[in-house]
Amino acid sequence: MWVHPLVSSRPSQGAFTLIFEELRSDPEKFFNFFRMSVSAFNELLSTYLGEKLLKIDTNMRKAISPVEKLAVTLSSTEESCICDSSAVCGCISKELVVCLD
Repeated sequence: MWVHPLVSSRPSQGAFTLIFEELRSDPEKFFNFFRMSVSAFNELLSTYLGEKLLKIDTNMRKAISPVEKLAVTLSSTEESCICDSSAVCGCISKELVVCLD
């Protein structure tokens, strides 16, 4: 099956992969980017959302991790124009619905 190079390089060269650990190591940058502390992010993920956001890998693709889904959701809630990709829009709306449950 043919996959576009941008999609196949996402696990190693995507924005989340490149900046999340750097942000996580600097609490001030992390807070400015996600509008919450590292500990609040971890608590939200582990206590409330982790299991609800967990999906399984398939033969066709690797599932997006709960931490990446939450990071994308939080970083894009203030940017209404982020929905230029239906996959990202679906991810955002699903996570916001889970947060409101």
